[in-house]
Amino acid sequence: MKLVSLRVRHYRLHREQQIAFDPSLTLIGGANETGKSTLVEAAHRALFLNHRRTGQDLAAMRSRQSGEAPEVELVFEQHGRPYRLLKRFSGARGHAELMRLDTAERWQSAEAELALAAVLGYAEPVSSNQVPSQWAHLWIWQGAAGVDPTGQIEREQTALLERLQAQGGTAVMQSALDARLGERFLAAVEQTFTSAGKPRAGSALKQAETALQSARQRFETCQARTEALATARRDHAQALQRRAEAAEAIPRLEARITELRSKLDEAQRLAQQSAALKRSLDETTRHYDDLITADRKLCALTGTAQDSDTQHPFHTESDGPPVEAETPAIRPNATILEWISGSGPVMLDGEPLQPGTTRLITTASELRIGDNRFRIQPQAVEHPDSTEDNAARLAAALQTLLELHGDETQRRTRIADALKEKTRLEQEIRDLDERLAALHPDRLTAELASHQASLKIRQDALDEAKQRIAATLALLQRDGATDPYADQREAHADLERMEETHRTQLRRAKAVQRLAELFREEQQPLSERFTEPLIGTIGDYLACLFGPEGRAALKLQDGVFQGLELIRPAGPFDFDVLSGGTREQLAAAVRLAIAEVLAANHGGSLPLVFDDAFANSDPERIQSLHRMLELAARRGLQIIVLTCNPADYSSLGARTILL
Repeated sequence: MKLVSLRVRHYRLHREQQIAFDPSLTLIGGANETGKSTLVEAAHRALFLNHRRTGQDLAAMRSRQSGEAPEVELVFEQHGRPYRLLKRFSGARGHAELMRLDTAERWQSAEAELALAAVLGYAEPVSSNQVPSQWAHLWIWQGAAGVDPTGQIEREQTALLERLQAQGGTAVMQSALDARLGERFLAAVEQTFTSAGKPRAGSALKQAETALQSARQRFETCQARTEALATARRDHAQALQRRAEAAEAIPRLEARITELRSKLDEAQRLAQQSAALKRSLDETTRHYDDLITADRKLCALTGTAQDSDTQHPFHTESDGPPVEAETPAIRPNATILEWISGSGPVMLDGEPLQPGTTRLITTASELRIGDNRFRIQPQAVEHPDSTEDNAARLAAALQTLLELHGDETQRRTRIADALKEKTRLEQEIRDLDERLAALHPDRLTAELASHQASLKIRQDALDEAKQRIAATLALLQRDGATDPYADQREAHADLERMEETHRTQLRRAKAVQRLAELFREEQQPLSERFTEPLIGTIGDYLACLFGPEGRAALKLQDGVFQGLELIRPAGPFDFDVLSGGTREQLAAAVRLAIAEVLAANHGGSLPLVFDDAFANSDPERIQSLHRMLELAARRGLQIIVLTCNPADYSSLGARTILL
């Protein structure tokens, strides 16, 4: 196939431009933004893009100067037959026409697209998403010159292998049966495993693996269910036991608590009785002391009165006044306090008084009535009167005390009664204190608190046991429709079957994988010999650049070319580690060699476009590139070079077109 001429109208920056290609070498030169790449892009889209294409592709082709639809006319030869291709890109109103010039046979629209695909060697037109990758091994776009070309020949892989086999690889290829077996092994591996070595979805191994996982999950579910039931039975039995223990212990604790409370109540009652008796004892003791004090006062007054009568039986004015020393001896020193009636708190020296109470006050005392405080100070008054008057007053005071406290016999009786009552109260208090001490109230209180805490614990345990019994009973009764143990046995048997099935599928998959590996290992030497024609052709082109010491290495593995290397005297270098300029040069040599091999399918020639493909190559290497491109042209390839520096290619001997 060779490009003859190209005419574009209303295509991006070109209003109308026409160029004629040289059958061997064409150089298109011009500054940036002069439309060099646009011309070869238009030719490429005419060959592969559907004329009714819309969207961004159509928008990118539209003219910047007019609203007319982009139009491309390409004249080319295929197998020696001339064709004229015309495409007008305007979306749904687009037009396509293919005409064979020597026979005037013509195709329009969709038929033109089908006929064009057939002429180019495709079964059907190229889909829109595949257009950019078409002829990527022949059409080296600007910026793509340093890309490994072995990754850009996927669509031409089969055709390339067929041509290599036709050129001399037949003698080293395996038999048809071996080829079919190898393809079958590889296909089986690809159907079974992903590129990462994992089972592929939909494969028998993946299905067995999925079934095994499902069976394992079912078994684990059944196992968990039976374990839960066993745990529930165990918990249920333990809860029943705890409930029984709590139910047995609670009545004992309650009975003991009742007993302890009764004893504490008894101790409290005895303590209250003892306190009441002690208050009575205090009152009786005060009463007894008052009686003793009053008796002593009366005895003292009685003695004083008797002495006065004896010493002064008679007294006249002639006797004169008593001597000063005698006067203090006859001073009365007592006050009688009697509460006749009334209410409210009345305290005498801190002791409460009751209505009807009489007190003899012989010393300074404090009387409280409500919030009022009074001090009573009995005082002896010296009287300048006669001794007879004093004696009379003493007699009157004595008579008052006698009326208040009675005579000596009555006083002695009252004192004896008070002492007897005091003794009785003291004995009763001692008896009550002994009974109270025997009860040990502090110990009873501590024991009651301990038993109450134990009762609380037992009651909580009983409540918890009841709740646990209800929960476990509900679990035990919930799944009564089926036998969980039978389900577990069935799930276990199913799991064993799935494990065996998975082992079988895995062994089979591994066996096929191993067969494919062995086949690949045995095929590799043959593949290396099979690629010798292509490597030899690459070497012819590299010799133009590096001399006879420059060679290429290329592997064919599983029908795919890979592992491109440049072999120099210093050793082999992977494509990726080469400098930018060397990558461009090695890639160009490989592309030329591939095109030379594939040219036989296109009438002995194919067009190769190099769009600024050697931007990283130094000027000295450019001259070597000229020899490589001229060699390709001599071997029948059509070389089209686009450059911003046409002077670098002045010695190329190409038809030069300047834009």
